[in-house]
Amino acid sequence: MLLWANLHPGFILGWVVISVMLAGAAYQRWRGIDALERPALRRLFVWCGIALLASLANPLADTFISNMSALQSPFTREIDEFLPLFDYARMYRQPLLFYGVLVIALATLGVLIRRRQHTDPAHAFLFIGFAAAGFSAFRYMIFFVLMALVIVMPHVSALAERHIGRARSLLFVSLLAALSGVGYLTYQHGAWKLGAVETSYVPERAAEWILTRHPPAPLFNAYEYGGYLGWRLAPDYRMFIDPRCLDHDVQDAYQTARGGHYRAVFEKYGVNSVVFYLFTPCSTASLKSRCIC
Repeated sequence: MLLWANLHPGFILGWVVISVMLAGAAYQRWRGIDALERPALRRLFVWCGIALLASLANPLADTFISNMSALQSPFTREIDEFLPLFDYARMYRQPLLFYGVLVIALATLGVLIRRRQHTDPAHAFLFIGFAAAGFSAFRYMIFFVLMALVIVMPHVSALAERHIGRARSLLFVSLLAALSGVGYLTYQHGAWKLGAVETSYVPERAAEWILTRHPPAPLFNAYEYGGYLGWRLAPDYRMFIDPRCLDHDVQDAYQTARGGHYRAVFEKYGVNSVVFYLFTPCSTASLKSRCIC
């Protein structure tokens, strides 16, 4: 928790998991079913308490408050990552993104129902909570998938135990093939082969054109490209907006201009050049950096 809390504000999820598991352990002892002995339960609470306290030793200690306020921010209605998973998948024409997660959810639910007598109430609570978050916003989908897999695999293992002995060799070969395939794809699409910048998703050629031709500043840029363009074009150019934008007035002006009513916005901010995509980025890999300057 100390390490995680100093790397990413997502350590808040660690708070959720630890708290739910502690509550589940206390509930099981109260019920007297699969209960931990008192010394073991005491050690669990002590070490989990230490983990929670350790997570406060970081420069992001106020992340909980800031993230909770961000969820109520108008930005959540304007940034595609906060769209419901179905709407996000439909926007980018990737139906398997939604239906794949739905299959994982239904399969996990089915296994938990079948193994209900062996299902920890804390696991059920975590599954329901992460499912609600994952389907309500694309941004949280990956956390639900990871949590669902962690919860369901011990049950899948128990159900398949009687068949594993006869298929052990086949499973080993399948696992080896899967790891080899993942390794190959990782190499083909990773930085080792393609370099540090994934050019399919950033306007590399547009940035090179700007650095070569030097169009007049200030720029009006696409929200999705603000971070990359700021990195490539600083200090000669400042970005109109980037994904770290926390100013609602600027975000509102950006959405107004993006919607076609740009004249008043450009006059207010003195915009002289525009770098924007012709098509929504990431909708297809073949579009690459098709920008208009």
